[in-house]
Amino acid sequence: MPKGRILIVDDEPAIVESLSEMLQSWGYETSVAADGSAGLALVEEFRPSVIITDIYMPQLDGFGLLREARALHTEIAVILLTGAGTVEMALRAIQEEGAFHYFEKPLDFAKLRLVVERAVEYS
Repeated sequence: MPKGRILIVDDEPAIVESLSEMLQSWGYETSVAADGSAGLALVEEFRPSVIITDIYMPQLDGFGLLREARALHTEIAVILLTGAGTVEMALRAIQEEGAFHYFEKPLDFAKLRLVVERAVEYS
């Protein structure tokens, strides 16, 4: 049985593929989407405990996905990713938007593993 269900949402196919493979090797079930709108559609169908999403994407961005997904299921933990982060963005992600965690790309996979484990326990 998988440790948890994780939805990965990013418009960069290489990121989605590498994250999905890594998370599956850690024992998680994954589903993927290329933008926030497609990710939101999967929230009801896949019922993830954690969403890992890029912030900057076409259509619905990561902040919008966080708000919409948490409106549907308040217990979902959302981890935000960005390749162009600032201190202000990190503060907004955590303090204002309620993200579980915030990472800048490239990702530190050891740290990501710990955060994902905590996020699954939280949700």
